[in-house]
Amino acid sequence: LEQARKAAAAAGAPLTEQPARPGDGAWKDCHYAFVAARGSLELALGLMLEQGVVTRIDIATPEVATRSGAHVGDDEHAVLDKYQGRLEGREGADGRHYLVVYPEQPRQLVFQAEDGRISAFRVGQVPAVRYQGGCA
Repeated sequence: LEQARKAAAAAGAPLTEQPARPGDGAWKDCHYAFVAARGSLELALGLMLEQGVVTRIDIATPEVATRSGAHVGDDEHAVLDKYQGRLEGREGADGRHYLVVYPEQPRQLVFQAEDGRISAFRVGQVPAVRYQGGCA
């Protein structure tokens, strides 16, 4: 909870944590917080919290870019060029293609590609950044 407050302060916007369901003990293990802006939740930017610690940030909006300038909507080949020599491609069990930047490091950047375009990306710690369906 403290990390979520710090993240909200850093983002300059309030965060709303995913509500716990009755009897859902797993919520404490892993859930999301989303930016609350303009009177609604911005589901395109989510923070994964595991045991109250932010372990991953999910981005599904073209408004946010990586330090190298990659965005949601970019051509997959453009991202391959930007990160040449620093990434590896992986096929996901969900049928999507994943580009993992710095695959040997404890913190990674993972691009999700569908039909040759980046549909989302995430940054975070292993293993959280590798979960394909959000909280594992």
